[in-house]
Amino acid sequence: MSTSTPPLPSVQGQEQSPPSSELQQMDNILLDYPMVSISYCVRCKWMLRATWYQQEILQTFGSKQDPVITSSCNEVPKLTVNSVILKPSLVAGTFTIGVKVKKYDNWTVIWDRKMDGGFPDSKVVKQKIRDLVRPGLKMNHLDNVSATNNGTLLSSSTMSGSGSGSPTPAISIPRPRTFTEECLDCTRTWEG
Repeated sequence: MSTSTPPLPSVQGQEQSPPSSELQQMDNILLDYPMVSISYCVRCKWMLRATWYQQEILQTFGSKQDPVITSSCNEVPKLTVNSVILKPSLVAGTFTIGVKVKKYDNWTVIWDRKMDGGFPDSKVVKQKIRDLVRPGLKMNHLDNVSATNNGTLLSSSTMSGSGSGSPTPAISIPRPRTFTEECLDCTRTWEG
């Protein structure tokens, strides 16, 4: 039989907030660390891309108990990544992935579309998360070295395939920029 807390008396038709210990317990249930945050531009329509990265991260890191992290947390069962949150942004062109390993740590940005030049391959995101959260964790096929531009998705202006598997410099032909280089919806509708 479980015991429940009695309802808090209401003041002028509003319920009082629960005691801070209950809030802290609820916070530990709903949000847990290590945590990944994906901030994306809603006007660029990058929510689907953000949810895809979220699914990839959870499928890789959120499916098995991590004995190393569990042993450092008073034996409470933990996963390698315990929370992946999506944060919509109204800042034009935003697509940033950050990691917070412990509650009082600072956020570490592992990918920023504007600074890193496009969207990362999911393999690169997973490797960067692993290197922060659990360095040395073996990830089998994800540990193989990639021969392509450090995992960044390429645009046709920077490289073109030669058919031999290695990228070669592209011929300089003027063309519009791709979505990995510039958010056309944002620049046309928001900024001018």
